[in-house]
Amino acid sequence: MASYSPNIFGSNASMQAWLRITEIIDYKGDSVTISGTRPDLDYVSKSKLRKNKRKMIDDMEATKAVIRNYADQLVQGKYLPEGILIIGFLLISKGVFMSTELRDMILSAIQIERDKASSLKGYNKSQRNKQLNHFQNVLEEYQNGSPLTVKLYHSKSGTKRAKETDKKRRKNRRAGTVTDKKMSDADTRFFAETFMIMRIIHGVKIATEKFKIFAPRIPTPKLIQYLQNDGQADEKGRPTKWFKSEMIGKLRDFKNA
Repeated sequence: MASYSPNIFGSNASMQAWLRITEIIDYKGDSVTISGTRPDLDYVSKSKLRKNKRKMIDDMEATKAVIRNYADQLVQGKYLPEGILIIGFLLISKGVFMSTELRDMILSAIQIERDKASSLKGYNKSQRNKQLNHFQNVLEEYQNGSPLTVKLYHSKSGTKRAKETDKKRRKNRRAGTVTDKKMSDADTRFFAETFMIMRIIHGVKIATEKFKIFAPRIPTPKLIQYLQNDGQADEKGRPTKWFKSEMIGKLRDFKNA
């Protein structure tokens, strides 16, 4: 692989697992995912983690071929340990309830990864073992509902990369994300309705990508929440039938003017 980091986001398998999880929880953080980089937890929804916990675990099930040939390297003989560790990291970081069974699965994943770490050498081996030992200690201390920080251990180059990423995120926050506190109600309504019209025309994925281009500092979850509070979007953030008919009517009027 091009870049390895001894933390739980540092391998090809872990990054593939993380990308699958981002789709399930609708992660809106960094558009470019770099091996070994801590996710921006401000963009990880606790409610979506809670709601999709089982779905995330099920999505970590290995292929039949992998299960057949490497069952001893999988959690409960079928789940990818890299993905289970990431799920544990997210749940602990956000204070989500974990059952005894899930805790046991994470402990099993830690042990599997500890056995695999024996093939590493030098600094990476030392850092990997420190990472796994730290993670296990945090897991044992974790009480449901009380978030804990899981430190990430890096390679020498990864440490520099992590600092640069954190610096970039702090800079972006200082530049300021536009929130409803800084925007007037009229402005919020304008951007919220614009985004929802784009969703109707292009679909969620394309609309979100396009909206980030011309309004990168306006968080779309805030806009959806505004429309939900106003009764123009349902609990899943989809436009209501009334909103659709109202906006389509306005677009027709504009076209015919």
